[in-house]
Amino acid sequence: MCIRDRYRDGELVDSGITSSNGDYIYEADIGGAEDVPMIAAHISTVFRSRETDAVFIEGIFQVSDDYLELSQGDSFGKMEISTISSSGITMKNEDSISLSRGNTISLMGNVSFKVADSNVLRFYPFVEVKSAPQDQLRIETPDVFVVGEAAEISVTARDAAVSDVEIRLGNQSIGTTGDDGILAYTPTLEGDFTLYANKAGYLSGSKDVDIVGAGVMKLLLSVSPDNIREGDQISIRVTDSAEKQPVPGADVFFGGQKVEGQTGTDGTVSYWVTAPGTFTVNATKAGYEEGEIIVEVSEDKAEFEFSDLLIEPASVKGGDAVTIQVNVTNTGNIAGETEVELLVNNETVDSETVSLEAGETTTVEFSHTEKEQGDYTVEIGDLSGTYEVTKSTPFLTGAATIGILATAFILLRKRRD
Repeated sequence: MCIRDRYRDGELVDSGITSSNGDYIYEADIGGAEDVPMIAAHISTVFRSRETDAVFIEGIFQVSDDYLELSQGDSFGKMEISTISSSGITMKNEDSISLSRGNTISLMGNVSFKVADSNVLRFYPFVEVKSAPQDQLRIETPDVFVVGEAAEISVTARDAAVSDVEIRLGNQSIGTTGDDGILAYTPTLEGDFTLYANKAGYLSGSKDVDIVGAGVMKLLLSVSPDNIREGDQISIRVTDSAEKQPVPGADVFFGGQKVEGQTGTDGTVSYWVTAPGTFTVNATKAGYEEGEIIVEVSEDKAEFEFSDLLIEPASVKGGDAVTIQVNVTNTGNIAGETEVELLVNNETVDSETVSLEAGETTTVEFSHTEKEQGDYTVEIGDLSGTYEVTKSTPFLTGAATIGILATAFILLRKRRD
């Protein structure tokens, strides 16, 4: 069995116990309907051990309580409700809807049809959704908390203080921020925890924190430069958690291997990075709690991205060429070359090799011709587009035209005779 809590806008509204292979169902009255299942979750397995507790959920179902009352005959744009039953709602359009070439036709609300700019009628329905970007909550705290000592937890969004933000330490709610966006908190337990900040209308924030016992100092590490590449010499600085003062004589480990020497009087030691990847940097010294930091080392390589695929014209007659352009950018940190491959209907039809310095962009252009009528899909990298080939117009020479006219004239003469 497991204890489950249900929150609404950061407030606890329901709590209870659900057994393994059981269902949690929350029901509410909506409009004239009673006991409507609003939330349903199936608890598959509850696992418990000395080191880890886990709950496995096999599915969650939720519906909104923001509803719209409907009646037969109600109109929405070009559509009108004709029947309402337990099996569904049927809507019909009284007048005809013209699907004009290359247009977007509004059907009702945010539902529309998009019609292709083509001689062949092709269209699809779509729903337009506009969502306002939410602000990200950011948590600012001391690097280390001390048991029994009050510390401030500050929450901001776009550099402005945010009030009424619920702060959770792990699974425990420890309070909400005041008008100044600050929550004062005095920890009671040692360990490594994650702080969470939640408020309706904002993107939740989180931050990992260390809580040490009273009188204990933890080693703090920082690494420069911020962006580390393979082959760089980095500087690792060690300070104490109390006064942020340099700690000399500390042993430093990079990826599990001890760095030659110890930190100097300025608390720093240098290290040459020889391989890319993700590494843990540790520092130890007698009388201090060990500190660590995770660093990313990027590989020296050329990486290429494609953008702005352009196909002109969008429709051609059989035998006429289309021009296909694409921008290629080297987003890596060294010079390199790549092959730009042009695929039409999943077949390679052309390619070009380009060489670019780091950060450089160039435009690659292809010319391609198809004789058969139809729609063709163009692909370069992860980009794709389409164009149309229409039936070519037969071309008759002047001699052929005169020959046809002469034949018609002879036939007419024979009929008259």
